Amino acid sequence: SASIAKDFFTTEQDNATIASAKANYAKTKASAQSTLASASYDLWQAFITMAYEQSNINLLETITKRRKANLDLVSLRFDAGREHKGSVLRSDAAYRQALNDVVQARRGLDVARKQLSAAVGVDLAATITVTGMALASTPSTEPAISALVETLPDALSIRADLAAAEADLISAKHTYQPSIAGSASLSKSSSGLSLDNPSWAAKMGFSLPI
Repeated sequence: SASIAKDFFTTEQDNATIASAKANYAKTKASAQSTLASASYDLWQAFITMAYEQSNINLLETITKRRKANLDLVSLRFDAGREHKGSVLRSDAAYRQALNDVVQARRGLDVARKQLSAAVGVDLAATITVTGMALASTPSTEPAISALVETLPDALSIRADLAAAEADLISAKHTYQPSIAGSASLSKSSSGLSLDNPSWAAKMGFSLPI
């Protein structure tokens, strides 16, 4: 025997269920893209900050050495009676300021290293350094801002939410629609080794939500 059944009003609801599932998938994908973009930006920002702080310390250390040399020279000139006390005090203050700048820069480097550690998920050693440059590519033509906005993960997620809500609305409306279902069956009885006497049966059903 064989049978077949069909609910004539479930197609729209089934399509809505599929559309809702697709929208939820699109939202999950957009969320993953947003997470990846955020992690990439944090890594890029941490790398740039680390590279800047390293370069800044090298520059400040060079300035400190020059100010120390200048202080020594002014002190010698003062001892020889060729420089006044104010010049010595001013050179000494400049040297001490340079030393303080180096200390602050080293603290900034420690913070940058911790940020980079958090971005890569690894506790970096205090002696670690970064090399190279993280350069952003420059578009050859003027970017279409409105089109770019439409591809942002947040925009994709909002559209997915809207599509899911529309699908849920269609599915909810179907709950209050009448249901008409039909079924048909075919069977044969056997007599000896042959199959004969085919029998058809069909029925319809109707229901109305109240």
